[in-house]
Amino acid sequence: MNGINKVNIDNNKLIDEKEFRDALKKCSMKSSSGISGFGYEHINKLFDIMKDEILDMYNNFMRDGIASECWNKMRMIPLFKRNKKDANKYNPNSFRPICLAENAFKILETLWINRMYPILHYESGENQFA
Repeated sequence: MNGINKVNIDNNKLIDEKEFRDALKKCSMKSSSGISGFGYEHINKLFDIMKDEILDMYNNFMRDGIASECWNKMRMIPLFKRNKKDANKYNPNSFRPICLAENAFKILETLWINRMYPILHYESGENQFA
């Protein structure tokens, strides 16, 4: 192990208020929302009112792996490539799509990444290259 302490993460540990708020802080409050229209600011205010219900929802996902059906839907928006040399608003090649996922799902991703990063970083070590 070359003097490196093995990382021990309990992924069965319930998500608590601090962990949720830390994940929420990593999200840009000005970010666009998905189909529901709920932005991070909405989720932040709602968390103050419905903390237990929201934590239950995320903990249920972490335990069962079943997400809300609406989290699987995204809003696709075509963006016009203005700087493209042959840009033409009538040519589909002059657009690039972006998909907006639900912000509630992005928080879940952040929670998952926060838990998995120490494990993956330890397992890959310093000699891992892309």
